[in-house]
Amino acid sequence: MLLVLALVLGVQNPSPGAAAAQAGGVAFATSLVFLITGLALKPADVREAWSAKGAALFAASSTLLLSPLLALPLLRLQPALLPSLPPEFAAGLAAMLCMPTTLSTGVILTQQVGANAALALALVVLTNCVAVFLLPFSLQTVFGAAGAAAIDPLPLVLSLARTMLAPLALGSAVRAFVPGAAARADALRPASKLLQQLCLVATPWMSVSLHSVALASLAAAQCAAACAAAAAAHLLLLLLNAAAARALGLGGRGGGAAADRVRRPVVLTASQKTLPVAVTVLSQLGPALGSPGLAVLPCIAFHLLQILIDSALCSWWQAGDAARARAKAA
Repeated sequence: MLLVLALVLGVQNPSPGAAAAQAGGVAFATSLVFLITGLALKPADVREAWSAKGAALFAASSTLLLSPLLALPLLRLQPALLPSLPPEFAAGLAAMLCMPTTLSTGVILTQQVGANAALALALVVLTNCVAVFLLPFSLQTVFGAAGAAAIDPLPLVLSLARTMLAPLALGSAVRAFVPGAAARADALRPASKLLQQLCLVATPWMSVSLHSVALASLAAAQCAAACAAAAAAHLLLLLLNAAAARALGLGGRGGGAAADRVRRPVVLTASQKTLPVAVTVLSQLGPALGSPGLAVLPCIAFHLLQILIDSALCSWWQAGDAARARAKAA
Protein backbone atom coordinates (compact mmCIF):
# COMPACT_ATOMS: atom_id res chain seq x y z
CA MET A 1 0.00 0.00 0.00
CA LEU A 2 2.83 2.36 0.86
CA LEU A 3 4.49 1.64 -2.48
CA VAL A 4 1.28 2.41 -4.39
CA LEU A 5 0.97 5.70 -2.51
CA ALA A 6 4.59 6.56 -3.33
CA LEU A 7 3.99 5.86 -7.03
CA VAL A 8 0.91 8.06 -7.09
CA LEU A 9 2.82 10.87 -5.39
CA GLY A 10 5.67 10.42 -7.85
CA VAL A 11 3.34 11.03 -10.78
CA GLN A 12 1.23 13.78 -9.18
CA ASN A 13 4.08 15.72 -7.57
CA PRO A 14 7.33 14.60 -9.19
CA SER A 15 9.63 17.47 -8.18
CA PRO A 16 10.89 16.11 -4.81
CA GLY A 17 11.46 12.60 -6.10
CA ALA A 18 13.11 13.81 -9.30
CA ALA A 19 15.46 16.05 -7.31
CA ALA A 20 16.37 13.14 -5.03
CA ALA A 21 17.02 10.87 -8.02
CA GLN A 22 19.24 13.44 -9.72
CA ALA A 23 21.20 13.80 -6.46
CA GLY A 24 22.05 10.06 -6.49
CA GLY A 25 19.22 8.94 -4.24
CA VAL A 26 18.56 5.67 -6.10
CA ALA A 27 22.12 4.43 -5.65
CA PHE A 28 22.17 5.62 -2.02
CA ALA A 29 18.90 3.87 -1.12
CA THR A 30 20.01 0.65 -2.80
CA SER A 31 23.38 0.72 -1.03
CA LEU A 32 21.68 1.30 2.31
CA VAL A 33 19.49 -1.76 1.76
CA PHE A 34 22.56 -3.91 1.13
CA LEU A 35 24.37 -2.43 4.13
CA ILE A 36 21.44 -3.41 6.36
CA THR A 37 21.40 -6.90 4.81
CA GLY A 38 25.10 -7.31 5.59
CA LEU A 39 24.59 -6.22 9.19
CA ALA A 40 21.83 -8.82 9.57
CA LEU A 41 23.80 -11.71 8.07
CA LYS A 42 24.87 -14.23 10.71
CA PRO A 43 27.53 -16.93 10.27
CA ALA A 44 24.83 -19.48 11.06
CA ASP A 45 22.89 -18.32 7.99
CA VAL A 46 25.90 -19.00 5.78
CA ARG A 47 26.33 -22.45 7.34
CA GLU A 48 22.64 -23.12 6.71
CA ALA A 49 23.08 -22.47 3.00
CA TRP A 50 26.22 -24.65 2.95
CA SER A 51 24.28 -27.50 4.56
CA ALA A 52 21.72 -27.28 1.73
CA LYS A 53 24.19 -27.01 -1.14
CA GLY A 54 21.83 -28.56 -3.69
CA ALA A 55 19.07 -26.10 -2.88
CA ALA A 56 21.47 -23.16 -2.95
CA LEU A 57 22.98 -24.23 -6.27
CA PHE A 58 19.58 -24.69 -7.87
CA ALA A 59 18.24 -21.37 -6.55
CA ALA A 60 21.29 -19.47 -7.79
CA SER A 61 21.22 -21.21 -11.18
CA SER A 62 17.49 -20.67 -11.65
CA THR A 63 17.65 -17.03 -10.60
CA LEU A 64 20.72 -15.97 -12.57
CA LEU A 65 20.91 -18.40 -15.50
CA LEU A 66 17.54 -19.98 -16.23
CA SER A 67 15.10 -17.10 -15.72
CA PRO A 68 17.14 -14.76 -17.96
CA LEU A 69 16.57 -17.29 -20.76
CA LEU A 70 12.86 -16.40 -20.60
CA ALA A 71 13.80 -12.82 -21.47
CA LEU A 72 15.16 -13.79 -24.88
CA PRO A 73 11.88 -15.00 -26.45
CA LEU A 74 10.10 -12.10 -24.77
CA LEU A 75 12.30 -9.60 -26.58
CA ARG A 76 12.21 -11.45 -29.89
CA LEU A 77 8.46 -12.04 -29.87
CA GLN A 78 7.43 -8.70 -28.34
CA PRO A 79 5.83 -7.31 -31.53
CA ALA A 80 3.64 -10.42 -31.78
CA LEU A 81 3.01 -11.04 -28.07
CA LEU A 82 2.59 -7.45 -26.92
CA PRO A 83 1.84 -5.43 -30.05
CA SER A 84 0.04 -2.65 -28.20
CA LEU A 85 2.91 -1.95 -25.82
CA PRO A 86 6.00 0.20 -26.35
CA PRO A 87 9.17 -1.86 -26.87
CA GLU A 88 10.52 -0.39 -23.63
CA PHE A 89 7.96 -2.46 -21.72
CA ALA A 90 9.40 -5.70 -23.05
CA ALA A 91 12.92 -4.41 -22.40
CA GLY A 92 12.07 -3.55 -18.79
CA LEU A 93 10.39 -6.89 -18.14
CA ALA A 94 13.29 -8.72 -19.78
CA ALA A 95 15.75 -6.83 -17.57
CA MET A 96 13.65 -7.72 -14.52
CA LEU A 97 13.85 -11.41 -15.41
CA CYS A 98 17.65 -11.15 -15.27
CA MET A 99 17.69 -9.66 -11.77
CA PRO A 100 18.70 -11.45 -8.53
CA THR A 101 16.15 -12.24 -5.85
CA THR A 102 14.37 -9.78 -3.57
CA LEU A 103 16.23 -8.55 -0.51
CA SER A 104 13.52 -9.00 2.10
CA THR A 105 10.19 -10.22 0.69
CA GLY A 106 11.28 -13.82 0.24
CA VAL A 107 12.72 -13.99 3.74
CA ILE A 108 9.59 -12.48 5.31
CA LEU A 109 7.25 -14.86 3.47
CA THR A 110 9.48 -17.82 4.32
CA GLN A 111 9.17 -16.90 7.99
CA GLN A 112 5.41 -16.57 7.57
CA VAL A 113 5.04 -20.19 6.43
CA GLY A 114 7.43 -21.56 9.05
CA ALA A 115 10.07 -22.63 6.52
CA ASN A 116 13.83 -22.16 6.67
CA ALA A 117 14.26 -18.37 6.86
CA ALA A 118 18.03 -18.67 7.42
CA LEU A 119 18.32 -20.51 4.11
CA ALA A 120 16.19 -17.85 2.41
CA LEU A 121 18.46 -15.06 3.70
CA ALA A 122 21.57 -16.97 2.63
CA LEU A 123 20.10 -17.44 -0.86
CA VAL A 124 19.38 -13.71 -1.02
CA VAL A 125 23.00 -12.88 -0.21
CA LEU A 126 24.38 -15.56 -2.54
CA THR A 127 22.36 -14.61 -5.61
CA ASN A 128 22.92 -10.88 -5.17
CA CYS A 129 26.68 -11.29 -4.70
CA VAL A 130 27.03 -13.50 -7.75
CA ALA A 131 24.76 -11.16 -9.73
CA VAL A 132 27.29 -8.34 -9.38
CA PHE A 133 29.58 -10.21 -11.77
CA LEU A 134 27.10 -12.29 -13.78
CA LEU A 135 24.15 -9.93 -14.30
CA PRO A 136 25.91 -7.45 -16.65
CA PHE A 137 27.00 -10.28 -18.93
CA SER A 138 23.52 -11.85 -18.82
CA LEU A 139 22.04 -8.53 -19.91
CA GLN A 140 24.64 -8.19 -22.65
CA THR A 141 23.93 -11.71 -23.91
CA VAL A 142 20.13 -11.50 -23.77
CA PHE A 143 19.74 -8.05 -25.31
CA GLY A 144 22.52 -8.63 -27.82
CA ALA A 145 21.09 -11.96 -29.00
CA ALA A 146 17.67 -10.37 -29.39
CA GLY A 147 19.16 -7.43 -31.28
CA ALA A 148 17.51 -5.08 -28.80
CA ALA A 149 20.51 -3.15 -27.48
CA ALA A 150 24.29 -3.21 -27.21
CA ILE A 151 25.35 -3.25 -23.56
CA ASP A 152 28.89 -2.80 -22.28
CA PRO A 153 29.05 -5.02 -19.17
CA LEU A 154 32.24 -3.77 -17.51
CA PRO A 155 30.99 -0.31 -16.38
CA LEU A 156 27.89 -2.05 -15.05
CA VAL A 157 30.02 -4.53 -13.06
CA LEU A 158 31.87 -1.65 -11.41
CA SER A 159 28.64 0.21 -10.67
CA LEU A 160 26.99 -2.86 -9.11
CA ALA A 161 30.11 -3.60 -7.10
CA ARG A 162 29.97 -0.10 -5.60
CA THR A 163 26.22 -0.14 -5.05
CA MET A 164 25.68 -3.75 -3.89
CA LEU A 165 28.83 -5.66 -3.03
CA ALA A 166 30.77 -2.96 -1.18
CA PRO A 167 27.98 -2.02 1.29
CA LEU A 168 27.08 -5.70 1.81
CA ALA A 169 30.71 -6.52 2.60
CA LEU A 170 30.99 -3.46 4.87
CA GLY A 171 27.90 -4.47 6.84
CA SER A 172 29.14 -8.05 7.21
CA ALA A 173 32.58 -6.85 8.30
CA VAL A 174 31.16 -4.46 10.89
CA ARG A 175 29.02 -7.24 12.33
CA ALA A 176 31.93 -9.69 12.42
CA PHE A 177 34.77 -7.51 13.67
CA VAL A 178 33.40 -4.50 15.57
CA PRO A 179 32.85 -5.44 19.24
CA GLY A 180 29.19 -5.30 20.19
CA ALA A 181 28.04 -4.58 16.64
CA ALA A 182 26.27 -7.92 16.19
CA ALA A 183 24.25 -7.56 19.39
CA ARG A 184 23.41 -3.97 18.55
CA ALA A 185 22.33 -4.88 15.01
CA ASP A 186 20.09 -7.65 16.33
CA ALA A 187 18.55 -5.34 18.94
CA LEU A 188 17.80 -2.73 16.28
CA ARG A 189 16.49 -5.28 13.78
CA PRO A 190 12.86 -4.02 13.84
CA ALA A 191 14.00 -0.46 13.15
CA SER A 192 16.46 -1.58 10.46
CA LYS A 193 13.72 -3.62 8.75
CA LEU A 194 11.53 -0.53 8.66
CA LEU A 195 14.38 1.54 7.23
CA GLN A 196 15.01 -1.16 4.63
CA GLN A 197 11.37 -1.15 3.59
CA LEU A 198 11.38 2.64 3.31
CA CYS A 199 14.41 2.43 1.03
CA LEU A 200 12.66 -0.20 -1.10
CA VAL A 201 9.72 2.20 -1.47
CA ALA A 202 11.90 5.25 -2.08
CA THR A 203 13.71 3.69 -5.03
CA PRO A 204 10.69 3.33 -7.37
CA TRP A 205 9.27 6.62 -6.04
CA MET A 206 12.38 8.46 -7.24
CA SER A 207 12.41 6.63 -10.56
CA VAL A 208 8.72 7.28 -11.25
CA SER A 209 9.13 10.94 -10.27
CA LEU A 210 12.09 11.32 -12.62
CA HIS A 211 10.14 9.88 -15.55
CA SER A 212 6.65 11.07 -14.62
CA VAL A 213 6.04 12.79 -17.96
CA ALA A 214 6.56 9.59 -19.95
CA LEU A 215 4.49 7.52 -17.53
CA ALA A 216 1.61 10.00 -17.46
CA SER A 217 1.23 9.65 -21.23
CA LEU A 218 0.39 5.94 -21.02
CA ALA A 219 -3.12 4.69 -21.59
CA ALA A 220 -4.86 2.60 -18.92
CA ALA A 221 -5.01 -0.36 -21.33
CA GLN A 222 -1.23 -0.25 -21.74
CA CYS A 223 -0.68 -0.25 -17.98
CA ALA A 224 -3.09 -3.18 -17.61
CA ALA A 225 -1.28 -5.12 -20.33
CA ALA A 226 2.08 -4.48 -18.65
CA CYS A 227 0.67 -5.78 -15.36
CA ALA A 228 -0.73 -8.88 -17.07
CA ALA A 229 2.62 -9.64 -18.70
CA ALA A 230 4.45 -9.18 -15.40
CA ALA A 231 2.00 -11.45 -13.55
CA ALA A 232 2.30 -14.12 -16.23
CA ALA A 233 6.10 -14.02 -16.04
CA HIS A 234 6.12 -14.43 -12.27
CA LEU A 235 3.54 -17.23 -12.31
CA LEU A 236 5.62 -19.07 -14.91
CA LEU A 237 8.71 -18.78 -12.70
CA LEU A 238 6.77 -20.12 -9.71
CA LEU A 239 5.49 -23.12 -11.67
CA LEU A 240 8.88 -23.95 -13.17
CA ASN A 241 10.76 -23.61 -9.88
CA ALA A 242 8.18 -25.58 -7.88
CA ALA A 243 8.23 -28.40 -10.43
CA ALA A 244 12.04 -28.45 -10.57
CA ALA A 245 12.41 -28.39 -6.77
CA ARG A 246 10.12 -31.42 -6.49
CA ALA A 247 11.72 -33.27 -9.41
CA LEU A 248 15.22 -32.72 -8.00
CA GLY A 249 14.12 -33.86 -4.55
CA LEU A 250 15.32 -30.72 -2.80
CA GLY A 251 14.86 -31.19 0.94
CA GLY A 252 14.47 -34.93 0.48
CA ARG A 253 12.47 -37.22 -1.77
CA GLY A 254 8.73 -37.13 -1.34
CA GLY A 255 6.89 -34.42 0.54
CA GLY A 256 6.28 -33.55 4.14
CA ALA A 257 7.22 -30.70 6.44
CA ALA A 258 10.97 -31.40 6.25
CA ALA A 259 10.99 -31.08 2.46
CA ASP A 260 8.75 -28.00 2.55
CA ARG A 261 11.18 -26.22 4.90
CA VAL A 262 13.75 -26.29 2.09
CA ARG A 263 11.61 -26.20 -1.03
CA ARG A 264 9.46 -23.25 -0.08
CA PRO A 265 12.31 -20.74 0.41
CA VAL A 266 13.89 -22.03 -2.80
CA VAL A 267 10.68 -21.55 -4.80
CA LEU A 268 10.08 -18.09 -3.35
CA THR A 269 13.60 -16.73 -3.70
CA ALA A 270 14.20 -18.25 -7.15
CA SER A 271 10.95 -16.77 -8.50
CA GLN A 272 11.20 -13.26 -7.07
CA LYS A 273 13.16 -10.38 -8.57
CA THR A 274 14.54 -7.34 -6.80
CA LEU A 275 13.22 -3.93 -7.82
CA PRO A 276 15.99 -1.63 -6.43
CA VAL A 277 18.69 -3.38 -8.45
CA ALA A 278 16.48 -3.27 -11.56
CA VAL A 279 15.95 0.45 -11.14
CA THR A 280 19.67 0.97 -10.59
CA VAL A 281 20.54 -1.03 -13.71
CA LEU A 282 17.96 0.74 -15.88
CA SER A 283 19.24 4.11 -14.73
CA GLN A 284 22.77 3.02 -15.68
CA LEU A 285 21.75 1.72 -19.10
CA GLY A 286 19.78 4.88 -19.84
CA PRO A 287 18.79 5.40 -23.49
CA ALA A 288 20.28 2.05 -24.58
CA LEU A 289 16.87 0.50 -23.83
CA GLY A 290 14.79 3.45 -25.03
CA SER A 291 12.93 5.50 -22.44
CA PRO A 292 13.99 4.45 -18.91
CA GLY A 293 10.70 5.75 -17.57
CA LEU A 294 8.69 3.34 -19.70
CA ALA A 295 11.11 0.47 -19.01
CA VAL A 296 10.74 0.80 -15.25
CA LEU A 297 6.93 0.43 -15.25
CA PRO A 298 6.82 -3.36 -15.84
CA CYS A 299 9.51 -3.76 -13.17
CA ILE A 300 7.33 -1.96 -10.65
CA ALA A 301 4.31 -4.01 -11.76
CA PHE A 302 6.32 -7.22 -11.37
CA HIS A 303 7.39 -6.17 -7.87
CA LEU A 304 3.87 -5.38 -6.69
CA LEU A 305 2.29 -8.45 -8.25
CA GLN A 306 4.92 -10.87 -6.96
CA ILE A 307 4.12 -9.69 -3.42
CA LEU A 308 0.38 -10.22 -3.96
CA ILE A 309 0.75 -13.57 -5.71
CA ASP A 310 3.30 -14.97 -3.28
CA SER A 311 1.30 -13.80 -0.26
CA ALA A 312 -1.69 -15.70 -1.66
CA LEU A 313 0.54 -18.73 -2.29
CA CYS A 314 1.81 -18.65 1.30
CA SER A 315 -1.75 -18.41 2.61
CA TRP A 316 -2.62 -21.49 0.54
CA TRP A 317 0.43 -23.31 1.94
CA GLN A 318 -0.61 -22.40 5.48
CA ALA A 319 -4.16 -23.61 4.89
CA GLY A 320 -2.81 -26.91 3.59
CA ASP A 321 -0.49 -27.26 6.58
CA ALA A 322 -3.37 -26.60 8.98
CA ALA A 323 -5.58 -29.16 7.22
CA ARG A 324 -2.87 -31.82 7.41
CA ALA A 325 -2.28 -31.05 11.09
CA ARG A 326 -6.00 -31.46 11.81
CA ALA A 327 -6.12 -34.72 9.89
CA LYS A 328 -3.10 -36.03 11.76
CA ALA A 329 -4.60 -35.09 15.12
CA ALA A 330 -7.97 -36.68 14.32
